[in-house]
Amino acid sequence: MILQIGLQVIFLALYFFYLVLLSRFVLSTVLGVGRRWQPSRGASAAMEVMWSVTDPPIKALRRVFPFLRIGTVGLDLAPLVLLLILFVLMQFVARPLINLVYS
Repeated sequence: MILQIGLQVIFLALYFFYLVLLSRFVLSTVLGVGRRWQPSRGASAAMEVMWSVTDPPIKALRRVFPFLRIGTVGLDLAPLVLLLILFVLMQFVARPLINLVYS
């Protein structure tokens, strides 16, 4: 019972981080495409929280996976690698949780 609760808490924390990371992807795209869009005070505060939560792991991965230069375009692989790592961790936690529920 305690193991099941612990796994659920870990899975929910990973899922919350996954949602924050996806929100960062969307807002980064909106900021890059919509040059004239200025976020309101509330949106600006929410974006600050998103960036402060997701920046440390992305910066750590940028040391390992630098920008990929393709001509004049740079592709940042660190957020994509973080998304992949997060997905694998979620699957790693979900599998024992499903086994505990159905056994």
